Amino acid sequence: MKNTFFEYYQTSDEDLKKIWEDCFFSLDANVLLNFYRYTEATRNKFFEVLKNIEDKLIITHQAGFEFHKNRLTTINSQQKAYDNLTSFFSKKCNEIESELNNYKKHSYLQIGSISEEINKTFEKVNKDIEELKKKHPDLIDKDEIKNAITELFDKKITGSYDKESLTKIYKEGKERYENEIPPGYKDYKQKKNNDENSLYGDYIIWCQIMDFAKEKKKSIIFITDDLKEDWWYKFNGKTISPRPELLKEFFEITEQKILIYNADSFLLYSKNQMGTDIDDTILEEIKNLRLKDENYLYYQNLKNLNKLFSIQNKTLRKSFDKEIFNHLIKSDLNDSEYYDLYRKFLENYLSENLENKKRKYTELEKEQILKYLIESKDFNNTQRIMIYNILKKYFRDSKDDNDENLELV
Repeated sequence: MKNTFFEYYQTSDEDLKKIWEDCFFSLDANVLLNFYRYTEATRNKFFEVLKNIEDKLIITHQAGFEFHKNRLTTINSQQKAYDNLTSFFSKKCNEIESELNNYKKHSYLQIGSISEEINKTFEKVNKDIEELKKKHPDLIDKDEIKNAITELFDKKITGSYDKESLTKIYKEGKERYENEIPPGYKDYKQKKNNDENSLYGDYIIWCQIMDFAKEKKKSIIFITDDLKEDWWYKFNGKTISPRPELLKEFFEITEQKILIYNADSFLLYSKNQMGTDIDDTILEEIKNLRLKDENYLYYQNLKNLNKLFSIQNKTLRKSFDKEIFNHLIKSDLNDSEYYDLYRKFLENYLSENLENKKRKYTELEKEQILKYLIESKDFNNTQRIMIYNILKKYFRDSKDDNDENLELV
């Protein structure tokens, strides 16, 4: 059983040891870009770990390209943070000042003194931020991080594809994305208007890793900070493993094994497999950065859900009635977990309206439904996103040809 369906089982300690001892380590572009987001101590320790395995390091041509393409954007986002914060605090200070003005005639509140103290606090904070901004290295003109990465991966880049090969991969990628075959299909909505190299970047990386493993007859440890579900198998808010389909495909094509880690998991395993000396605070910093990114993805999904409820059109106005419920049961979303979740959502909040096919919900009611979905303790984050995906699919399938507003990001 385990040999036949190995992709659904944890790798044994014995196999882990063999792979770590005789494999190549491949880093995704997002891992290298996150070096610009780490503290100096954490970044230096990460570099130290990579230098210990530099004779087994590789980077795919596509990942190297994406690193260089996105490097300045990542640097700029770090530099802009100082101005964004000072702007935010200035705005809040003005809002507080405006609110305090409503109480100027209060007999006991000393509004002038309160306002003065608040202004002093904001001025100090802004001054501290400006001082930190001055100390921030100018990585656009002199980028020591880029230099270190360049040196680390010198002559360790996999082969690129010619135009004919890329055309074939783009065609394969399109078919895979349409059928939600990992990796990369989660990028479609975000990148559908981009060039094909960007749109199918994850699939190109995947193909280049497999080509390399097949040629060298070596297993691969792939380190990526991509958090989307086209790389990871998630259940009830917990990441279980890399997508089993990926593990199976890799073995079938290369006859080799692949282990996929995010950055903090890779460093944690390196302690056990290579005896790396890494302080827990460093692991915690890298893990916290990943969790922040995961929360960002979650809230982006909630923002999309909010857009869905705010759309003004006839399709939305007839939502959440029995007809939609029946449509979902008959749809190709036949996963029992999806079905049970959506049934629970309807029954908990809308049971009294299930039989009323003519029911139309007001904007206020739609807002209350959204508020319930976000705040209810009946659902975890992953379940909320699953419900959102069901709603998104329904509105996509049932929208009018001229109804462009329903196309969600």
